Amino acid sequence: MSSPVGGRTSLRWHVLCIGALVLAACSGSAGRSSTGEAASTLPTEPPASVDPATTTSTTSAAALTGSTTAPDLAPDDRQPGWATLENRRVGTTAWKIERQTGTGFIEGYARVTSAHPGDEVPLYVSTLAPNFTVQAYRMGWYGGAEGRLVWTSQSTTGAWQMPPPPDPVTGLVEAHWKASVTVPIGADWLPGAYLLKLVSSRGDASYVPLTVRDEAASAQMTFVDAVATWQAYNTWGGCSLYKCYVHGAPKRAVKVSFDRPYIHTWHGGSADFLDHELPLIALAERAGHDLAYLTSMDVQNEPDVLTRHRAVLSPGHDEYYSSVMRSALLTARDQGVNLAFFGANAVYRHVRFETASDGSPQRVEVDYRDAYDPIMATNPSEDTTQWRQQGFPEATLVGIQYACANVHTDLVVAGAHSWVWAGAGVEDGRHLPNMLGTEADTMVPESPANVELLAASPITCRGRREMARTSYYSAPSGAGIFASGTIWWVCAIEAQFCSAQENVHAVQTATQNVLAVFAAGPAGVVHPSRGGS
Repeated sequence: MSSPVGGRTSLRWHVLCIGALVLAACSGSAGRSSTGEAASTLPTEPPASVDPATTTSTTSAAALTGSTTAPDLAPDDRQPGWATLENRRVGTTAWKIERQTGTGFIEGYARVTSAHPGDEVPLYVSTLAPNFTVQAYRMGWYGGAEGRLVWTSQSTTGAWQMPPPPDPVTGLVEAHWKASVTVPIGADWLPGAYLLKLVSSRGDASYVPLTVRDEAASAQMTFVDAVATWQAYNTWGGCSLYKCYVHGAPKRAVKVSFDRPYIHTWHGGSADFLDHELPLIALAERAGHDLAYLTSMDVQNEPDVLTRHRAVLSPGHDEYYSSVMRSALLTARDQGVNLAFFGANAVYRHVRFETASDGSPQRVEVDYRDAYDPIMATNPSEDTTQWRQQGFPEATLVGIQYACANVHTDLVVAGAHSWVWAGAGVEDGRHLPNMLGTEADTMVPESPANVELLAASPITCRGRREMARTSYYSAPSGAGIFASGTIWWVCAIEAQFCSAQENVHAVQTATQNVLAVFAAGPAGVVHPSRGGS
């Protein structure tokens, strides 16, 4: 929800940027930590179902030799338990981006947000270095390493490709770069969230996120990468849906494109993945949960996909929703599919998608917000004001809804007797330090009457006192709906980007409880909510 704030950009890269336009593209921020360092791992003991002798967090032989295959056979993702077998395979921390030189700056984007095994994915890369390679890592637990190398490209000739200027009316920036390399998605690429690491011959690197899907895979739950929200905050080329940094552009963009990199200062081009998504993925796969993986654009293009499994997992910041995406969540809930919102500010902004200038469908995200939306003349139901302004407050779906941003305080436990907190070692009134932020949700009159409160934390919103909430409720269909009410819930699982180490046990335990119950079936049948705390 909040406008991006300044991130740290290296002085060396400022020097390398030539011209005001490129400088703006380089120095634009996305309101996230910009160290370029990856999240460190969960505690390194493996789950009970994994043999410690077969689990390692060291760099794999494949990574050391540049081999494109792992030394063992890929699990069959059609068979239950494939995620446990996959995470016994040799992992590596080589996916992390180390210190940059700046002389071989590199960035890029993919033509799609997700792909299937057998697909070929074009990458569009710009670099100051003579050559570059692509390393593809599947992200998961892997004994704490959190990544496994699955493929490495041959060395490819590099070229510098300039950012175009934003459209002076809409702020839209479409890179229109030439394709640099094609990534073949192998049959052995299991469903998951992948980072394509672009490595320049001068040592610099950046990420291109990619999700791999397989509808036939065994999975109890669906994890949805919040790429629509990533793109809204992306300032690459000078404009996001919050602000433009380029002279001659509007105050903020009303249209943003998926045909551009994520700004490099936002976790090396991985957007919200490292802090708001990876810790949850690692914890789920460590616990042996088979997950289906999608992006929000997959939900846009195939809305019934959310009804195929027992639960939908929404990560730390999942703010931007189209009519199709919101309806898909409602339909899933009303068919008994559990919904877990491990964040805050979910389903707040109403957006729609348009065709790119080259004719590619659904590659432009539109949000006029408070300005007049031209679609009002022909289809007012697609007006891009906030959902609550159109009579659809988020709390009717999520249970609670966005209160305010720039929050930084403790989460205060309530309802400690709930199954969600079982084994977490907490009691009512217990403070979990520095865990509530940077955006927080609250209960409103539109919240379901049977919503149970799991945390009640005093905050100050725009000068007034509020009570931030964590909640759970059961729907008439039997679905259970959990909402953490804080964007920092997922990153608190690892306590690296935004939380204190003393919270890890409580947060991991509560998260594992939600995952286990939601994976088993309609949670409201076993745990009907009765309101209160």
